[in-house]
Amino acid sequence: MPAWRALNLAQGGFTVPHALAVHDDGSGPQLFLAGIFTSFHGIATNCCARFDGSSWSAASLPAVNELWCLGEFDLGTGPELFGGGNGVHRRSNGAWTSLPSPPMLVRGLAVFDAGAGPELYAVGWTYPGGVFARFTGGAWSVVANSPTGSLSALAVFDDGSGPALFAGGQGFPAGGNPGADVVRWDGANLTAPAAQPDST
Repeated sequence: MPAWRALNLAQGGFTVPHALAVHDDGSGPQLFLAGIFTSFHGIATNCCARFDGSSWSAASLPAVNELWCLGEFDLGTGPELFGGGNGVHRRSNGAWTSLPSPPMLVRGLAVFDAGAGPELYAVGWTYPGGVFARFTGGAWSVVANSPTGSLSALAVFDDGSGPALFAGGQGFPAGGNPGADVVRWDGANLTAPAAQPDST
C-alpha cells in the first residue's frame, strides 16, 4: 500500500517551505525544496535545499530572503530550475544566477510558447494589487496589472481552442470581467473564461 513518510525534516529555527520541484543539475535527479529559511535540517542554506533520496544538502541562493515557487522549465537550451519570490533566479550547471527583478513579489512561474518560441512568465503581488508579466529580450514586460486584484498560480492548458496560459488568483480584471479569479492568455489577448470558480 502507498504510504507517506517523513524525508528527514527535523530541524530548528524559523523554516517555512513553499515549493517543491525535481531537477537534475548534473548529479542526478534530486528533489529541491524552496521557501523562507537560512538553514534546513541542520545545514546552512538560504531559501533552497535538495534531497537526493537519502540526505539533504545545501542549494543556497545568494542574497535572497524568500522563495515562493519552483519549476523546471526549458527555454530552448535544456531544462533549468527557476525559483521566484523576491526576484527570479535560475539554476544552471549547479549554480544560481539572478534575472532582472520583476515588478512584483513572484508567486507563480511558467513557460509558454505563443508561437514565437518559449518565454518565461510570472505572476505575483504588489500589495494590494498584482502583476502578470513575461520575460523577453532580457527584461520583464507587463502583460496586465491591477491595483487591487492579484494572481498566484500559472499553468499551460489546452481547453479545446489551443494551448493557452491560465493564471489563478483573486479579482483580476480581464476581457471585460472586472474581477476574475481565473484569466487566460493566448499570447495576444488576456480574457476571462465564462466559467469561473466559486472561490479564490
